[in-house]
Amino acid sequence: MINEYTYESLKKAINKQDLKSAVEGIGYLYIFDEEDFRRNLLLSGCLADPLGRKFSEDKLDFFSKACAIVLKSFQDGEYEKGFQVIMSKMIRTIRDLNNASKSNEKRLFKNDFLNYPFTKQVQMFCTYIESQSFYANREMENKIESQGYLTGLEIELPESEKQVSIADAMETNLEIFDTLVRLLHHKAKGKIENQEIKSYQDISPFRIPSIEEIMYLSLHRGLLGEIWSNVKYRDWDFERVKDETNNYFHYYCPPNKEDYKRERVAITRYKYRDFINYSKQLNYKEISEVSKELQKKSVFSLTSPSSIFDLEEDVFSLAEKIIKDTVDIAWGQMEDDLGLSVRHIQIGKKKNIKLNELYDGFKYLLSLAYVYRTNTHSNFDDKDFTYLSPIFKLNDIKEHFSNLYKISIEKASDIIELFVFRPNPPLDIFSQPLVYSGSDRVVFTPYIITQMNLNRIVNKHLSFSGIDIASKGIELEEAIREILSFSKHFAINTSKVKFEAYDGKDVEYDLIANFDGKIILIELKCLNKPFSQKEMKQREDDILYGVSQVKRREDILIKQWEEVQRRMNISLPVKSPQTDDIVKIVCTNIFEFTGRIEEDVYITDVSSLIKFFLNPKVEEVKVDQNSTSILNEVKLWSGEPELEDLINYLRSPIATGKIIEKLKEVPRPIFTINEDDPRLAFFDYVLEENPYDLAAFSQQKGSYQGKKVGRNKPCPCGSNKKFKKCHGENL
Repeated sequence: MINEYTYESLKKAINKQDLKSAVEGIGYLYIFDEEDFRRNLLLSGCLADPLGRKFSEDKLDFFSKACAIVLKSFQDGEYEKGFQVIMSKMIRTIRDLNNASKSNEKRLFKNDFLNYPFTKQVQMFCTYIESQSFYANREMENKIESQGYLTGLEIELPESEKQVSIADAMETNLEIFDTLVRLLHHKAKGKIENQEIKSYQDISPFRIPSIEEIMYLSLHRGLLGEIWSNVKYRDWDFERVKDETNNYFHYYCPPNKEDYKRERVAITRYKYRDFINYSKQLNYKEISEVSKELQKKSVFSLTSPSSIFDLEEDVFSLAEKIIKDTVDIAWGQMEDDLGLSVRHIQIGKKKNIKLNELYDGFKYLLSLAYVYRTNTHSNFDDKDFTYLSPIFKLNDIKEHFSNLYKISIEKASDIIELFVFRPNPPLDIFSQPLVYSGSDRVVFTPYIITQMNLNRIVNKHLSFSGIDIASKGIELEEAIREILSFSKHFAINTSKVKFEAYDGKDVEYDLIANFDGKIILIELKCLNKPFSQKEMKQREDDILYGVSQVKRREDILIKQWEEVQRRMNISLPVKSPQTDDIVKIVCTNIFEFTGRIEEDVYITDVSSLIKFFLNPKVEEVKVDQNSTSILNEVKLWSGEPELEDLINYLRSPIATGKIIEKLKEVPRPIFTINEDDPRLAFFDYVLEENPYDLAAFSQQKGSYQGKKVGRNKPCPCGSNKKFKKCHGENL
């Protein structure tokens, strides 16, 4: 009888509205799965997505009725309070999100923008995105010129009272567009191919109320989806909070704000890592000369955008020189992430595209975008928007790619198709930037092209195709073992330690080492980088499984010390070790969980771990218009590293510490469409200040490193104070 009660059987009972079975199933599952009941209920699909078209209020009412009966049976018992809180808040969340979604949909389908031809809708919004990138670039160039140096994070800093950075605003535009195009595809219902083929002249997106409204509605829906993803996959819940006007709203927060902060830090770490790698590799003088040459040669008729395909090959070679460092770094990072499997993985509908061929398509589209925007941006006058996001024939792009890269048209076609955003796309606009507009044509938006991230695209394909990179873990283990063996401070075992443990199951140790009189147990996890809350939940489960594995290895080491020791080629520092003699680490290839501590297990990433033992020097890098220079060096330890140094570092690696200090909690309210809509907000972090602000650093050192500034002029750090009252105060 007990085996009949599963989440799948509960789902069937709810769908059939079988009250007796639903009540019994809810009661049983809550009692025997109390700790994970809420999460498993949501993940099992027992309750429909409140933002989905299959949502049924009747089923939610039925579920609520069943819960009320269960609660009555729990009355005055140990389960009553917990069950009531969990279920009431869950049902409230689903009702709130569904009500907000219905208000959105009702308003949305009254919007006049939906009456425009599909191609014009897409082109207008792409034009908006491209023009915004032009204005953002101009603003950032002025800011960097004013401060006299570049840290790579200027675009990440909030620019307004709304605590939104330029990077946030531009990324939001793309997220809005991703939501909007899916809606437009749905509304077109297969009629895209029958659209009139023409280039529209009146495509300026500004001063058109319907476009502004639909942008807000798309953003609103996207934010509702963000809350639901966090609730469903990451256990977010709401607190009832008063605002400054004494009105209540539901504020959705993560279960552990510090863990969420580390995830936020990872985003900045990835960007700063890429910036530093790029800066060290970049030849500023050469790029400057190539850019001037490209400016001269990338001339084609703006009234006939497709004439870009008639330019000489050397024009695109110039663009490739400009993007070379960017794409080489991306490829190098992908090789680090995937190891030898990078040569064997094949993607696409036919599973016939190798990753180096995807890389060629990525490089080609970037070069095409740079050539196009070099011409158009230099001629943009803030008035004529007709040429910013042209419509190209897909065959023109495929044939041009085929000719430039000397590959067959069939292969070129298969590669380019991976980047086309058609109805019901497998990936998102960030990975498929060529927006299909019908009749074998796409809207080409240079900014969206330049926002492609090769590693993101590859990871998306791996996830979509169910390709596992666990084999990379063996390579990673061997590489780390070899690298750490060079450290004179760290004695690492290099022999295989595998046997049947006392519990009757095999055990195999990834890495065992001797450091400062302690035993170091390291469990390695090679994981696909997460790009959604669902994927983040999957990676978190992988990490927690790693925690359980390393704890089991600790238990076996303590109970079967001699079995372990006789298979090792180094001596452990203590006989019959106890828990206090062992440091447990889960080490992974991604940044999102670095600094977390789970059940006395430290979680870190490969680059951080290796840095502590082999390269304990952190550089402060200054980048100006002509060069990259090392401004300062910080050491993680001096003399001989000690266990305390390692523990402190695992708790807060230097790569994360500076960023964590500058993060500020910011509630993100979701605007209401109707007066009686639920008032919702969710938790977020922003970079309050630049963690690598060289002006602040140089003030501490006694000298200002930026461009010369008058004492009564605004300080270039962006504080809105006069220079003499800010970074020039002690000069």
